[in-house]
Amino acid sequence: TREASAGGCVITLNPNQVSMVLSGSVSLTSGCGVFVNSNNAAAITTNGGGTITTTGTARTQIVGGCNGCENIHPGAQTGVATTTDPFGDMTAPTQPSGGCGPINMGSHQTRTISPGCYDSIDLGSQADLTLSPGVYYIRNGLNMTAQTTIHGNGVMLYFENGGVTMTGGATVDLTAPSSGYYQGILIYQARGNTTESNLVGGTNQLMNGVLYFPSAHLTYTGGSNVSA
Repeated sequence: TREASAGGCVITLNPNQVSMVLSGSVSLTSGCGVFVNSNNAAAITTNGGGTITTTGTARTQIVGGCNGCENIHPGAQTGVATTTDPFGDMTAPTQPSGGCGPINMGSHQTRTISPGCYDSIDLGSQADLTLSPGVYYIRNGLNMTAQTTIHGNGVMLYFENGGVTMTGGATVDLTAPSSGYYQGILIYQARGNTTESNLVGGTNQLMNGVLYFPSAHLTYTGGSNVSA
């Protein structure tokens, strides 16, 4: 089990840029905290109704400062010490042997898939995809469009290239593995993969686990309601 040297399971690592922007009625709720490693005076920026809420003993901690601090509850702890990447020693999964075919689901289709290698996963309007427990090695991203749904318990999604795009009322219910090497890790975007990921468009998302994007921007906009 990995534990961060700084509190939080939502962690940004850029040392000097605006690292987290929440706008358009985005609501981010975390039961294990938010840590922003940037010394920028507006390292977290909230506007247009964007909010961050931590529960229990969890807190939002920022090396620098925040713009729209009044939208962070409880109030952010600013000026905290920097941290190193708490997952810097985590080894990426090896691409499984065999083929890596794409998953392309059309409108209203329902499907269950098993762990393995996939070139990409694209869900059409109102498609419903269930992931069986295990590690998913995805070479070129996950794209969810209007009213799509994805479920999975005990899953880890690794993105070699590409990122995650969830739009148009997508529904997400994903939980990380509770044991094994990737215990607690839900999404792992490869180091050096700079593809931006977007959680946008009024999406409803329950993602129980660490979202690890060490080299890329992660954007929440347009009415996202996210629990992590």
